[in-house]
Amino acid sequence: MKNDHFDAKEEAVSLNRADKPVVVEAMNKHLDESVRYRRKNVKRRFIVQHEAHQLANLLLADSGEKRPDWLEMKEF
Repeated sequence: MKNDHFDAKEEAVSLNRADKPVVVEAMNKHLDESVRYRRKNVKRRFIVQHEAHQLANLLLADSGEKRPDWLEMKEF
């Protein structure tokens, strides 16, 4: 990315109109690549969805199951 790919207005910066399709195409190409994930070949775009399902299952699980420490509620 180069500076001329962006438009700056006041306190904001955004991709300019001409370069948005270039970035979107590159991102889609990256997300459509298959990678090894949990002993399977999957497209990158599905990994986030899989992790979200895993988290939802943890949150909905019976309280008798062991939850990761980071998921435990703590008082402030």
